[in-house]
Amino acid sequence: MIFLTVIFAEVYFLGWTCNAIQDQSLRVAERIYAIQWYDKGKNFKTMVQMMMMRAQKPANIKIGPLGIMTMRTILSTVKTAYSFITLILNLR
Repeated sequence: MIFLTVIFAEVYFLGWTCNAIQDQSLRVAERIYAIQWYDKGKNFKTMVQMMMMRAQKPANIKIGPLGIMTMRTILSTVKTAYSFITLILNLR
């Protein structure tokens, strides 16, 4: 039982970290826009524009064929595993 608790805690914290990475990567464009880019030269404005365009797509961590790792993915995986375990235990 302790082993399962540790495994679930590890998966939860991994999912939480992946979710935080995704959220923070979306905030990069807001932070870039907050600097005083309008007072700078044309090259600087172009670079800021390119960085903001790139920052619109969030950084993600993929978990193979299951897709992007978020808390929603973790919760659905845990629910499915619990359903399978319950089904197997009830078949005996």
